[in-house]
Amino acid sequence: MNQKSFFGTTQYNADQINYNINLSNTLSWRNHETHAGFSFKNLKINEDIILNDTLTQSYGGEYMKNEKIPGLFIENIFSWKNNIELITGLRLDNH
Repeated sequence: MNQKSFFGTTQYNADQINYNINLSNTLSWRNHETHAGFSFKNLKINEDIILNDTLTQSYGGEYMKNEKIPGLFIENIFSWKNNIELITGLRLDNH
């Protein structure tokens, strides 16, 4: 995504890239269904704030952010008498 904007005399330019990857496996037995897998999220932002009126503004410049967040998850769904479900799970992310 690319954005170019003006707010009064302040110019704001930004580029952003996001993507998510999920790999999972499902196992079913009796009244249980278990989902387990790996996820990866990447967020890359490059912002540039150009101040044309520096007497009244206190911030300007370039801001870059690149987050890479890997994670593991497991979830179990227990069905009881076809109308009650108990969902439990665990998720670990390195942020």
